Amino acid sequence: MCRDIRTSGKYELFDDFQDLDLVANDNGKECIWDIQYSMNDGSNSAGRVNWSHLLNTPQGPYNGDGFFLPSQDLINSFQTTAEGLPVADYQSLPDFAKVTLEGDKAIISNYDHNVDPRLDFIIGRPNVTWKTYTETPCLGQWVRDRGTYGFNSSKRFVVSPESPDMYPGWPWGASALNWHMIRYAHVLLWEAEAHIELGEIAEGVQLINKVRNRAATSNYVKSWTDPSKCFGGTCPDFGGYAANYKIGLYPESISQEQARQAVRTENRLECAMEGERFFDLVRWGIAAEVMNKFIEREKDTRVYYQGVSFTSGKDEYLPITNNQYKFSGRNYVQNPGYGQF
Repeated sequence: MCRDIRTSGKYELFDDFQDLDLVANDNGKECIWDIQYSMNDGSNSAGRVNWSHLLNTPQGPYNGDGFFLPSQDLINSFQTTAEGLPVADYQSLPDFAKVTLEGDKAIISNYDHNVDPRLDFIIGRPNVTWKTYTETPCLGQWVRDRGTYGFNSSKRFVVSPESPDMYPGWPWGASALNWHMIRYAHVLLWEAEAHIELGEIAEGVQLINKVRNRAATSNYVKSWTDPSKCFGGTCPDFGGYAANYKIGLYPESISQEQARQAVRTENRLECAMEGERFFDLVRWGIAAEVMNKFIEREKDTRVYYQGVSFTSGKDEYLPITNNQYKFSGRNYVQNPGYGQF
């Protein structure tokens, strides 16, 4: 089915990853299934807008609620090798672009490592240019509770705050931007995974590289040029860019296990903050392994992970509620690990 979509001639990747968050590209060439939103459509307030994602808009120029923030572990995972490939043992490295406070001054450290450019397409980091906004870079104060959640925001699913497509007022950050529920990049990675599981490694790697090449040829995020407007006065500059961007392509001669890890990593990086990661981990049968390593890595800086663990065979699924059990005529069987109804 994925191959049929790919060879239909109807779809292609947007030229720039950042084109995904432009209203002008709703139902565009990368969009296979868009959930439709609209403004000025005769309904109340802004219109039929995406209220769920509006909860995730940061403060700053949006004045938003700032839910669903990126983890430090996710930020770390965008680090790349000298060849521009993901660092396999990234969790052994110090936190990338770590922000600490000394009084009222922000200290940003360890930001020289190579990183995939999608880091700054997807995540708003302090002192880094935010979309096409020119008044100020993303600032640490854009996060409501920095002491608990850190200093980083999600850039996805909102238009730039100065855009004429953004509604001027409540609900904050509203626009007619669709949610690209299934996009062409997803299909390429699904087909790549199928090829790899069938042992057709070269075919799978070619599709992974198609997705990576789009990221490599997108317009990289520029550095901020006015340090007086930066959070703490530190604006790293890497030849005019906000980071040392480096992304390369996989060789087609890698092993099946290496290719399997490549497509799983690519799913994480390409689709970060889209809300599907956990379901992929369950589907691959590695949720407990990955989640427990994640919790161990994050617990020292995120207090809400203290004393937390993921139980294999239970935590992949939520319990079925008593109401649903009764609605089923008492035919449902409870999910493993939750006892009886």
